[in-house]
Amino acid sequence: MLISPEGRILSSDLALPRRLGVVPADFLGADIYSFFDPESAALRRKAAAMVLCSGEPLCYCDESRPGRIYDTRIIPVYGPERRIDALTIFVRDITSEERAERERHKLAAAIEQAAEAVIIADPNFNIEYVNQAFEDMTGYSRKEVFGRDLESFYTGRLQEEQFKLCAKLLAKGEVCADRFHLVSKTGEVCVCDQSVSSVRAKYGVNLGYVFVWRDATQVSKLEEQLRRAQKMEAIGALASGIAHDFNNILGPIILHAELCLSRMHERPPLESSLPEILEAAKRAKALAGQLLHLGRDRGKDTPIPFRLSTLIKECVTLLKPGLSPDIRVKLQLDSRSDLILADPDHVHQVIMNLATNAADAMREAGGDLTFAISEETVGETNWSRHSGLPAGKYIRLTVSDTGHGMSPTCLERIFEPFFSTKARTGGVGLGLSVVQNIVARLRGALDVESEPGKGTSFHIFFPMSDVPEAVAPQPRHTMPLPRNTARILFVDDDEATAVSLTAALTGLGYAVECRVTAVEALRAFLRRPEGFDLAMLDLFMPHMNGLALAKELMYVRPDLPVVLFSAYTDRVSSEEMRQCGIKAFLSKPFDMATLDKTIRQACGQDAYEGP
Repeated sequence: MLISPEGRILSSDLALPRRLGVVPADFLGADIYSFFDPESAALRRKAAAMVLCSGEPLCYCDESRPGRIYDTRIIPVYGPERRIDALTIFVRDITSEERAERERHKLAAAIEQAAEAVIIADPNFNIEYVNQAFEDMTGYSRKEVFGRDLESFYTGRLQEEQFKLCAKLLAKGEVCADRFHLVSKTGEVCVCDQSVSSVRAKYGVNLGYVFVWRDATQVSKLEEQLRRAQKMEAIGALASGIAHDFNNILGPIILHAELCLSRMHERPPLESSLPEILEAAKRAKALAGQLLHLGRDRGKDTPIPFRLSTLIKECVTLLKPGLSPDIRVKLQLDSRSDLILADPDHVHQVIMNLATNAADAMREAGGDLTFAISEETVGETNWSRHSGLPAGKYIRLTVSDTGHGMSPTCLERIFEPFFSTKARTGGVGLGLSVVQNIVARLRGALDVESEPGKGTSFHIFFPMSDVPEAVAPQPRHTMPLPRNTARILFVDDDEATAVSLTAALTGLGYAVECRVTAVEALRAFLRRPEGFDLAMLDLFMPHMNGLALAKELMYVRPDLPVVLFSAYTDRVSSEEMRQCGIKAFLSKPFDMATLDKTIRQACGQDAYEGP
C-alpha cells in the first residue's frame, strides 16, 4: 500500500481492502486512518510521523487487532530534492508464526528446567544440545561435551554392548528404554534410567536422537532392598519344602540303617538294605545339587535315554511305605517303547511331586492313585490343546487321583510359586512350579484336568527318545576295592567328614595323615615335605582356605599333586584352580570309586574304572 504523507491512499493491492471489508473502488483516495478506531488510528499516525521525521524505515508488530499479530514495515519514498513524497506500507499476518515461536521458547525453557537430563545428538550420536540437568548429573559443561561422541559416556564392556544394542533398536525405528551406570566427571557412579528415540523429519529422514536420562540411584537401592526382602521370604518358604523333601529321603536311610544294625548277623537283610541306603543317599545328593543350582543355568544336567516305566516303578516302591492304607496304586504301563531322553533325577522329582500331591488329596477318604503311560503322535493339525508342541512322537504320562479335586479358580493358580491349598499340612506351593519348569526344559508339555469331587489328572508329554537305552551300571559296592600305597595329607575342618573320609581312604589302602586345620597341616608338611605323595584339601576352611594352603604346599614342593574338595562348586572357577596347579576338584558328597579314581588320576596312575 502507498499513502501520501497526510494518509491518503494512493495505491493498494486487493488484500488490504478485502481484509478491512471495503470495496477497492471506495478504498483508493480515502484516508487510511478512517478505517480504524481512534486508538488504533492514533498509533498508526504516530508510526508514520516517526518515519516522516527520521526519514528511516520502521518495522514493528501491530497487535491492535485482538488475537492477531501483523508484521508492519513503513518505508519512505523520496521525490525530487530528497523530499518524502509518500510512504510504502507492507503488512503481513504473522500470528501463527509468532505463536509457534512462543511455543518453541516455552518448550525450550521447559527442557532447560526439566529434572531429567535431555541430550540431543545428530545421526552419528555426536552431542548437539544438553540441558542444565545434564550438567548437574555429569559435571560436564555444554562447551565440554558439544560435538562429543555420546558413546564415550558408556564406560565398560557391558555398557558399551548396551549402547550398541540401543543403537540397533534405534536403527529399526524402535524406542530404547533401559538402565545403565553413568560415570560422572568426578568419578561418581549413578544408576541411570534412559529413554532414547529418533527425531525424524518428513518422509522419515533421520535428524538425530533425543536421550532422556533420569537418576535412578535411590530407586535402584529401594528395588534391591525389596528384592532382598522377597528373596529372604522365598528362602524361608523354600526351606520348609526342602526339609520335607529331605525328610522323605532320610526316612528310608534311617530305617534301613537301623535294620542293618539290628540284623548284623544275618547277611541277606544286609544285601537288600544297603543298596536302598545308597540309592536314597544318591537322591539326597541330587536334591542338594538342584538346590545349589537353583536359579542358574541348567547346563550341568546329564540327560540319558531311559525307560519311564522303570523310573515309575522305582518311585512307587519309595512311595508305598508312606501312603495311607486306603490309597490303592494302579499301574497302566502299556507303552511299547517308553524311552525318553532326560535327567532321571529331574523326572524322578516330577513324579514324586505329582504323586505326593495326589496322595495328599486322598489322605482322608482314600482312593486310587494311577500311573498311566501311552504313546502320542502330535501332527501339524491333530493336537489343538498342545499346539505349541512340535510335531513328533511323545510319551504321555498321566498321574491321576480320585481325591477332592480343584475348582476352576484354583486351577488357574496352581503353577504360581508359593500358591498352595495345603494350609493344614504346611505346603509351600513350590512343587508344581518346579514340575512345570522341568517339563518346559525338556521341551515337553503339561496339562491338568480337575473337577471338585471328581479327582485330578496331570498329563505330561515327554519327547520320545530315538537314542538306544543306556545300560545301567552294576552296583560298585559288590566288587572288592583296589589296594593302593600312596601317602596322603588330608585336611578337613569338619571332624565327622574327616573321620569318614579318613576311614574311606584307609579302606582303599592309602596311608593317611589327617589334620582338621590348615595351620596344623602346614606344620606337618613342613616337618617332612617328601613324606607325602598327594594332598587332599577342603576348599573352605577358617583362617586359610584350601587354595591358599595349596599354594603354600606347592611353594615348597612344586611337584606335589593337590586335590581340592567342597560342597560348594561355584565359589572358585576351574580356570583359577588350573592356574594354581590344582590337579582335580571333587564335589561333596562322592563315593569311594570316584574318590579312588580321582586320586589315581592326580598321581598319574591308571584311573580306576570300576567293574
